Amino acid sequence: MAEFENVTTINELPLTINISMTSTGQRFKMNISSFNTVEDLKQKLVRMRELPRNSHIRLIHQGQLLENNQKICDTGIQNEGSLHCVLSQFGNNQNNEYDEEERIDIEAIPVGFDRLLMYGFTQLEVEQFRSQFRSSYMRTVEPYPTTETERKEIEDEWVDGLIDIEYMNNDIGVEQQRAIIRRTINEQHQQFSLATSQNGTDNDLFFGAVLGFLLGIVVLFFLWADLPKKRKLGIILGIVFNICIALLYTIFRTK
Repeated sequence: MAEFENVTTINELPLTINISMTSTGQRFKMNISSFNTVEDLKQKLVRMRELPRNSHIRLIHQGQLLENNQKICDTGIQNEGSLHCVLSQFGNNQNNEYDEEERIDIEAIPVGFDRLLMYGFTQLEVEQFRSQFRSSYMRTVEPYPTTETERKEIEDEWVDGLIDIEYMNNDIGVEQQRAIIRRTINEQHQQFSLATSQNGTDNDLFFGAVLGFLLGIVVLFFLWADLPKKRKLGIILGIVFNICIALLYTIFRTK
C-alpha cells in the first residue's frame, strides 16, 4: 500500500486563477493547489503583490464572498476561472457597520460586460456589447439561462476569455487596452456570425422542415442551393415526414 501514498488526488491538482483587483482594474494570474484554502490564497496574494499587512482581502466568485476556511476545490472555481479581489484597510468600525459596508462593496463589484467600464468604455458601448452577445452567442447556451444572475455569470465567463491578461496591465495605455478589447469582440462576433450563417439556427431547421413537408420532393433542388446546414436538414426531415404521412394514408385507404 505504501506505493500509493504519494499519489496526487484530483483535488490537489494545481489551478491557474485570474485575479481582478476591483480598485485598480489590474488583472493577473496566480497558481495554487485546489487543495489549499481561501486563506492560503490570500496569504500568497499578500506575498506576491506586496500588499500592506493590515489589508483586509475579500475574494468574490460569481457574486459570492469566499470564506477563509473553504478549500479552493469546494468554491466552484475552475482552472482559468476568475476571482474579484476587494482590498480595504482594517478600521475601528463596529461589526454591524463593517458587515453592511462589506455587503455594499460586494454588490458594487461589476460583473459581466460591466467589467469593461473599468477599461474606459461608456455605459452605452457596454449595453451594445451585451445586446449583441445576448442576441447571438447566448442563444446557443443550453440550458438557456432564465435569470439575470445566470446571464451575468455567462457574460463573466465570456469576458474572462475576452480580456487577454498578458496585455491588460499597466504597461500599456488605456486607449490601447480599449483597442485590444474592441478588436477581440469584433473578431469573435465575426467568427460566430460566419459559423451561424453556415450552420444555421433552430429557426432554419423549423423553416426547412415546414418547407419540406408542404412541398415534398419538389423542394429537393434546394439541397444544392447555398443554404445553412440546419435548413437543409430541416428540408430532409420535412420530406421524410411528408412521405411517411403519404404512406400511412395509402395503407389505411386500401384497407
